This record gives sequence, structure tokens and C-alpha cells, in this order.
Amino acid sequence: MKSTVTNQYIKLQPKGLITIPKKMRDQLKLTDQSVLRISRQGQQLILEPVTILDYPVRQYTDQEVQEYLNYDRLETKKHRQKLN
Repeated sequence: MKSTVTNQYIKLQPKGLITIPKKMRDQLKLTDQSVLRISRQGQQLILEPVTILDYPVRQYTDQEVQEYLNYDRLETKKHRQKLN
């Protein structure tokens, strides 16, 4: 996918507010409810749209992940033994 660099100058407003030009918002399908991630890379600020899931996502503990990996390792070993 070809990426196009578009430059436009904006002014930093009080309290650090900026306005993303309408044309850019429209191109990226941003709305007033959009969530963006801002990161710094050297002297550049990078804004990226992020998707917020409208349902809870389960987080696994390190122990649960390790238990799954151990189980997967054993199952893979059993499967390979059956093939031989």
C-alpha cells in the first residue's frame, strides 16, 4: 500500500490543544469520538487512530500463559509421536 505524506501547518492552542484539519479527519474517518494514540519519536509527534473494543478483553496472568505454553508443548510432542 502506497503511503502519501501530507504536510499542513497548524498552531498549538492554549493548554496544548491542536485542530486536525477537516480534510485529514475526513480522509482518516475520524469523528469527535475517535481515540488517538500520541507518541514521540525524536522531535516528531505521531498521532495514530486506535480502535476501542466495545466488549471486555480478558487479560491472562503470566502463570496462565506459562501453563498454556506447557500444555501446548506437551500436546505438540504427543501429536508428533503419533505421526512417527
